Amino acid sequence: MKKLTTLILIALITATIFSCTKTSVQGPISIQGKWSLKLDSIAQGVSQPSPQYSTKYVGTAADYFDFRSDNKLYIKEGAKLDTFSYQLSTDSNIYISSPETAVYGIASSLNGLIKPISGNSTSIHFTLAVVSFGAYYSRTVDLTR
Repeated sequence: MKKLTTLILIALITATIFSCTKTSVQGPISIQGKWSLKLDSIAQGVSQPSPQYSTKYVGTAADYFDFRSDNKLYIKEGAKLDTFSYQLSTDSNIYISSPETAVYGIASSLNGLIKPISGNSTSIHFTLAVVSFGAYYSRTVDLTR
């Protein structure tokens, strides 16, 4: 009986050791690099939820958001080209600034929330509310690699 118990114990330990599989945990998706623009949606107005002004731009193969390691963001959207500064405050928060913001509607100091969808797809959502006037601005940029 002692032999049988020892054999069963050895078999269980061996089965446990060899049945374990290592799962890889994917780290945070890096925003750095060149992303293709899939969709750029802007909504703004004075009272929510109905925007007084909204646009949707569907990206083409030539459009991109290029996040460089020197914290510069190069955007090409249609015929528009521009350079912004960006800073990641966390893996999911981005701060984008530019002295000239009318072209893209990015306020001069705007925080965005990065929502990774997969390793090759992400969405950045910006919101800005001016409480004293009840005005708001919302922009969502969908990007793919």
